[in-house]
Amino acid sequence: MWDYRVVKERTKDGTELFKIAEVFFNDNGEPWAFVEPDESFLSWESIEELEKNIDWFKEAFAKPVLYEKDDGSLETL
Repeated sequence: MWDYRVVKERTKDGTELFKIAEVFFNDNGEPWAFVEPDESFLSWESIEELEKNIDWFKEAFAKPVLYEKDDGSLETL
């Protein structure tokens, strides 16, 4: 299963950033991987698909924020 989630990361210079990412969960509901957004992240073939995905992005704010650890794994804040 996957879902859009807010992911918090700390850059090498210590800056904290938040991003929307596609997060994949195991059968126990634990995050195990995510896809880094790239320049095509907000591109879809129709306005309807774009609107649907923006709605899913909005739903991500109602769920726990995930923290990207230095090793690339995720944990719930």
